[in-house]
Amino acid sequence: MGSENIEEKNGEDNADVVEDNSSLSVSDADYILLCNAVAHEAGSNWISTEEKAKVAEVILNRVNSGSYPDTIYGVLTQKGQFSGASGYVDLGGYSSKVSEDVKAAVDMALDSSYNNNGYTGFWGDGRQNHFH
Repeated sequence: MGSENIEEKNGEDNADVVEDNSSLSVSDADYILLCNAVAHEAGSNWISTEEKAKVAEVILNRVNSGSYPDTIYGVLTQKGQFSGASGYVDLGGYSSKVSEDVKAAVDMALDSSYNNNGYTGFWGDGRQNHFH
């Protein structure tokens, strides 16, 4: 599968676009991918919505950076980056770990009023994530 574009992978199923009150939008499939990624990378109840939004921010910033693949699917499946991605990128729907808080975090990161810090990476120490 590699870093193929999810729109190519799923065909016409991606025609719908999820939009919030901002100028940013992603396809339904990419929204689900973002939610699955956030849920698996930072879905614990003790992680705040804002911290979850930073995980989505990292993914979105990578897509837009030119230094990483230019699709959400490509970023998540890039070798050596999101090690758990194989467990959630090809589900065809939401992971059972996606909560309303995860969706709120993704919505927050997609909102044009979101304070994007420019993060393109993070690591966790078991207690918190550190963004850079």
